[in-house]
Amino acid sequence: MLVTEQEARELFCPHAFVIMGKKDMGEDVYTCKASGCMSWNWFDQKKRGSEHKGYCGLAGRPLSADW
Repeated sequence: MLVTEQEARELFCPHAFVIMGKKDMGEDVYTCKASGCMSWNWFDQKKRGSEHKGYCGLAGRPLSADW
């Protein structure tokens, strides 16, 4: 799924949940870190700004993207 960085930061990350899964840490610790994560991949390196989209590399390349 291709998403903007802002959209990604609102999504749940199961890897953050497993690694940092303490309930007393707050709910925001379980969200995607987007470009702050080593698995984040930008879809179009040339495009910049709020419409610049990327995806989680742990999930693999999105099938719906036009390559």
